Amino acid sequence: MGDKAFDLIETISGLLKRIDEGRQTVRQTQCVNDDFGRTCASREQVAKRVDELQREMVSLDEGAKIQAQAELDHTVSEYHELSNKSSRLWIQVIETISFIDPFSKDVLLLSERLP
Repeated sequence: MGDKAFDLIETISGLLKRIDEGRQTVRQTQCVNDDFGRTCASREQVAKRVDELQREMVSLDEGAKIQAQAELDHTVSEYHELSNKSSRLWIQVIETISFIDPFSKDVLLLSERLP
């Protein structure tokens, strides 16, 4: 099949190099992970506020409902902005850890080749 002969030392050295590169990538992109976490937390707080406003509106008189509806519209808009931001950040998070799956497959392959 033309495959190069299996070299255990070269394979392990390559995996160790990839571990170092992966660690460096994770450290360099930690701010993306942190921003994603903060954005999700903010999004959930805003979602709770939307729920509260919707429940409150049931018992309000017409004048108060108009004001509450304006606040609800603003809060829903804020929720959508945070939801879109978290979706964009999630894509970046996935990109920063995309090396893990191929790496784990190579580790499995190595484990299968070991005696």
